[in-house]
Amino acid sequence: MGSVCMTWISKVQARAEKGKHLQSKITRIEPSLEAAFVDYGAERHGFLPLKEIAREYFPANYSAHGRPNIKDVLREGQEVIVQIDKEERGNKGAALTTFISLAGTIWF
Repeated sequence: MGSVCMTWISKVQARAEKGKHLQSKITRIEPSLEAAFVDYGAERHGFLPLKEIAREYFPANYSAHGRPNIKDVLREGQEVIVQIDKEERGNKGAALTTFISLAGTIWF
């Protein structure tokens, strides 16, 4: 027997809160920071470190030899689904992750 699951992914939020799932786009890749800056609809772009990028976003033909280079994993303009890990604070944008977690009850 199968089950149906719905997830809402927002494109633009009036206020980006921790735990929200958002459709976003990579705007800049910074190899020196091993991170990407992401437009997720807030005033400031979010920060997506390499360690928070799920394998599903790596190219199909990607084979890592040692530590991956973020420019080999993501490209500017690429769309990704992110979750806010830490909200914006001060002059810094939100910290983001592609490891999505869904709160709720699981029924079997």
